[in-house]
Amino acid sequence: MNQFVAIALLLLISCGGTQEPRIERSSDGEILTSYQMVRLTGRRDGAILEATAVFVAPSESLKLEMAFKIGVPTELRSGRYSWIQETSITEGAITARSITFLGGQSDPPSLGGIFELISSGGSVTHRVFIPTSQIKVLSS
Repeated sequence: MNQFVAIALLLLISCGGTQEPRIERSSDGEILTSYQMVRLTGRRDGAILEATAVFVAPSESLKLEMAFKIGVPTELRSGRYSWIQETSITEGAITARSITFLGGQSDPPSLGGIFELISSGGSVTHRVFIPTSQIKVLSS
């Protein structure tokens, strides 16, 4: 019985999700602590949600532009990132490991999940953790 309780607690802890937005390098798991999420904006049109998340660090920025098909489950239809770091700009595709979408037609939408940044060679370079956060809705 004690083993069952321990396993259940571990599952609850691991499913708790991230509490703070962060960027993690996939090669070694290092968290890029200088980056802060400063904006999560978007626009919903029926079953499509377009969202943009922006992270900044001193003289650097990461912008994620994503389009979701809202449903059960919500799916990432497309995603691109643009990362400005000192003297270089890196761009690429985004995939989703997990997505959380909350909000009905009349409620403000909220979005969260774990998103992977893909290099031009096709490998995952970083993981971006966004806790479920209310999207600042852009007017049409």
